[in-house]
Amino acid sequence: MHYNTSQTDVKFTAKGENAKDSVFNRRIFKAYKNTFRITVENHNATNADLLVNGKHVSLEKVLSSNTGVELDIGDLVQDGYNTLKVSNIQPENAYLKVYVPFPKLKKSDPAAAGFSSAKLDKIDALINAEIEAGFPGAVLQIIKDGKIIKRTAYGYKRKFADGGRLMDTFDPMELDTVFDIASNSKMYSTNFALMKLVSEGKLDVNKPVNEYIREYKGGRRDEVRVKDILNHIAGYAPEVSVGSVIDKILGGE
Repeated sequence: MHYNTSQTDVKFTAKGENAKDSVFNRRIFKAYKNTFRITVENHNATNADLLVNGKHVSLEKVLSSNTGVELDIGDLVQDGYNTLKVSNIQPENAYLKVYVPFPKLKKSDPAAAGFSSAKLDKIDALINAEIEAGFPGAVLQIIKDGKIIKRTAYGYKRKFADGGRLMDTFDPMELDTVFDIASNSKMYSTNFALMKLVSEGKLDVNKPVNEYIREYKGGRRDEVRVKDILNHIAGYAPEVSVGSVIDKILGGE
């Protein structure tokens, strides 16, 4: 059996008495109480113990079958993080595979979850005002305690055609629109690393780059500060010319 949407997909094998082995027979997973199921596959085990948050789960059906068995553990889980532990697997060459799905979210009335509908309307008005001012669009989802409080699409997912031409009609934003957040990863990873180095006194953004990268020198490079690169005023073109890069790789000028 295959479970491509599992947050935990683990093969638990028989271990010896070494205390270090016990470190590898447990996992942490996220769930919401009352309704939650996991699937356990038995591979030749005649005995095993499964505990969720320290409480035993009956494996009678699992141990009598060599196919995946779904177990209801809704009364054992809590909202948030939970622990799962497998031990005492016998015989030595046997193992269990445990699949823990991602928790399913359910819609909820905002008032029932303690949210003000009037304030949520203000959020709608704020985002729509930004769209009228030129912002393309957005998708907002608010989740609390495993319940979807609000899920709304605003504006447009595309306003410009390839090449930068403004489209005659815009593609509306959808709830399942996928966003490219690659630039966010650059921003967060770089900025957090720089903040740490600055806080530790290992980096001064007002100093020339070649204070830290000795090979970065010659011409105007000697004057470029770390701060200049961060502020995009180091003098570099806004994009790479693919043709010139290929020429250099091939040995051209």
